[in-house]
Amino acid sequence: NFLQPDNLKALRAIAWYSFICDKTEQAVKYYQIIIGMTPIATDYLNMGHILWIEGKIKKTVDYYRSALNLCKDKDEFLTLFRSDAAIIIKKGIDADSIPLMLDLI
Repeated sequence: NFLQPDNLKALRAIAWYSFICDKTEQAVKYYQIIIGMTPIATDYLNMGHILWIEGKIKKTVDYYRSALNLCKDKDEFLTLFRSDAAIIIKKGIDADSIPLMLDLI
């Protein structure tokens, strides 16, 4: 990132690693940079995960909807979302609230 600050691949790696390591503030900072550049569905999805864990439901739904809009269809979104389900549950999201969140989206 130091040598190539606009390298999306590096930014995404740093953002995801920050999220996984519970460096939420740093993860948000990097996802905001990425979303200001050329975001893909997983960028919005991951930002949504962070916001949900922080209890920011309205913003979470907004980011998840943006992720859905960048997917080719609902099934692609659900596949992406479900691939992260174990991670967000481990970080404190109640598994029973996942279907409710998907209904909100």
